[in-house]
Amino acid sequence: MLQTPSIHFIHSTKAEEMFYSTFTKKKERNPILQACFNIEPSHNLLKGFEEYRRTLGPYGQYEELLFHGTTVKCDIVKTKKLCDSKDCGVCSISKVGFKLDKSGSVHKWTRFGHGIYLATNSSKSHEYTVGSYDVRTLLLCKVLTGHKYETYTNMADLTEPPKGFHCVQGKVGPTLNYEETVVYNDQCILPLAILVYELEGISRLIP
Repeated sequence: MLQTPSIHFIHSTKAEEMFYSTFTKKKERNPILQACFNIEPSHNLLKGFEEYRRTLGPYGQYEELLFHGTTVKCDIVKTKKLCDSKDCGVCSISKVGFKLDKSGSVHKWTRFGHGIYLATNSSKSHEYTVGSYDVRTLLLCKVLTGHKYETYTNMADLTEPPKGFHCVQGKVGPTLNYEETVVYNDQCILPLAILVYELEGISRLIP
């Protein structure tokens, strides 16, 4: 994990501020960040990202920083490097990017169908995490959202956005307390930072 190219670099301070300021869905415990690692996207990931941007035409200018919750299977805070386990979602995604065929591998029910789920609120993405070594991990990603289809209702049968749109955004309403964005093309996401955290009341990994 190295600094990303300047055009896509996210300073760790900004990533941490975004994490804390958007962790608004607090129940019993507050989040405590243990580490923030920058990711250097591979040449193939960067190439695919920019190629997808070009397919969006005038909508290629629309991009957002969004969180994605995933699994962690390794002691990443201690090793400070990506592991080789295919079951460690955070390390696999950081190395090779998102894979649409992995959607739903942990959470079987999907509100907006077979896609990759992201959120503005870190606490919303936290709901999708599976931890190890008493920690959880979120990825902060740059996402080409393009033309958004906004909805207040579930659309569980989707395998792609409605015609003329590039992603689906679930809006706060009768079925959703926090917005989430769903994309159906894995080239539109660039993972840029790993946030490793614990929840208050759980023993810290580092003294």
